[in-house]
Amino acid sequence: MGPGASSKTIESIRGGARAARDDVLTTVRALSAGGQLRRLLLAEGQSALGDAAAEVALLLIAYDRLHSPWALSAVLLADRVPRMVLAPLAGVLADRMSRRVLLIVADLLRAVALLGLVLIPSFAVTVLLAGVLGCGTALYRPVAEASLPALTGGRQGGYSMMSEDLDD
Repeated sequence: MGPGASSKTIESIRGGARAARDDVLTTVRALSAGGQLRRLLLAEGQSALGDAAAEVALLLIAYDRLHSPWALSAVLLADRVPRMVLAPLAGVLADRMSRRVLLIVADLLRAVALLGLVLIPSFAVTVLLAGVLGCGTALYRPVAEASLPALTGGRQGGYSMMSEDLDD
C-alpha cells in the first residue's frame, strides 16, 4: 500500500466522521423543533432501546431454557426470518392503512410476545413467540420509516430530507 492509499483512508474516515456529526446535528435540531416529528423520534428512540434490551433478553432466555447454542440459533432465526419476509409487505400496508394503527398493532404484538416469553417457560413456545416478536418488528420498522415524509413536509426521502425541512 502506497502513501496515497493511506491518505485516502484517512480522508474516508474524516468524511464518515463529518457525516456522523451532521446526522447527530440533524437529530438534535429535529428533537428541539417539537411537534409530531419530535414525538415520533422520541418514540423511535425508546423503541430502539426496548428492541436492544429485548434482543439480549431473548437470547438469555433461550440459552437458559435449553442450554445450547442451537437454542440461540433457533430463536434468532424465528425472530429474523419474519423480518426479512414480511418487511416489504409492511411497507405496502403502510401506504394503504392508518400508520398510527399499524404502529400500535406492531407494538402490541411485540408486547404480547415479550410478556409470553416471561410467563411461559417452554422452549417451543419461546421459539414461537420469537417469531411473533419478529412479525411485530417487521411491521413496525417500515411503517415508522414511511411516516417520516408525512411529518417532514411531505417530501420523499424520509430522514435524509429532514435536515432540509428543518432549515426552512
